[in-house]
Amino acid sequence: MRALRDSVVQAVVGTIGIGFGLLSAIALAMAALIPALLGLLAFVLSPLRALLERIRGQGPP
Repeated sequence: MRALRDSVVQAVVGTIGIGFGLLSAIALAMAALIPALLGLLAFVLSPLRALLERIRGQGPP
């Protein structure tokens, strides 16, 4: 009976450990991806911003 209880406890603790491991892996991936995605967004939006400033500058005074 004790062996069965120990097996169940070990399975539950292992499942919780896997959950924490997956969450930390996802958090680490997001921490690595967010700056890269923000940099890509700035790279894409920079020419559009320059074009918008040029269009606004050529409007009527």
